[in-house]
Amino acid sequence: MHTGRIKDIFISYARKDLARVEPIVTALELHGWRPIIDKRAFLPCSSFRLYS
Repeated sequence: MHTGRIKDIFISYARKDLARVEPIVTALELHGWRPIIDKRAFLPCSSFRLYS
C-alpha cells in the first residue's frame, strides 16, 4: 500500500539481465516506488554523492 511518501529502492543486476529488470522497474513505479538502476539514474563519470 502506498502511503504517499516516496520510496527509493536500488536494484542491482547483471547487464545481461536488463530485459528482465525493466518490467520489474515499471511495476514498482506503478505501485509508488522510485526504483534506481544505473542505466536510468547515474551519469557516466559522475560522483555517487550527487544521487544520495
